[in-house]
Amino acid sequence: MEEETRRSGIDRRKEQGDIESERRSGTERREMLTHYDHIIGFMKDIPLFKGLSTQQYKELLSICYQKILPKHCYIYEEGDKSRELYVITRGCLKIMYHQSTFLDKITPIGLVGEIGVFTGANRTTSVITETECTIITIRKNELFTLFKNDADLSIRILLNVINVLGLKIGRYNEIIEDMQKKSRNLLF
Repeated sequence: MEEETRRSGIDRRKEQGDIESERRSGTERREMLTHYDHIIGFMKDIPLFKGLSTQQYKELLSICYQKILPKHCYIYEEGDKSRELYVITRGCLKIMYHQSTFLDKITPIGLVGEIGVFTGANRTTSVITETECTIITIRKNELFTLFKNDADLSIRILLNVINVLGLKIGRYNEIIEDMQKKSRNLLF
């Protein structure tokens, strides 16, 4: 008689936890979609989503879901695959390099994770919640499917990404310059 592998209670609870997590994601997504007017008003202030039509905001909302994360929680770590981008709606995020070098803070309507999503590169930094945070998550595969179905939406968001990245490059150049000054002062 073939012996059946017994699973421990931990294995079963882990599977149940995964199922519960998926159920929560669906609920979170549905919850966001019930408040169209409020959320669309908020989204119009987010640089990535500027200039969309009401219908395009609704299409975009259909692929968004909301997460509430506790303080000191990793959203992603350096080296992770880039599968999602995030918009912070409440709280504060820290961007860290090599787990120990603080680079920047991201506050509401800020965006993280978009570079990897659009370039396909792995994460180059870690992002950690500094406070309890609420974030909107958009999965790469769902966003790209939306792009295939609506060229105008795709062009608008990609132009907005270019603008956001331009601003970030300017900000990161300031950070690098500041770090170089501090380094030079330590040497002299």
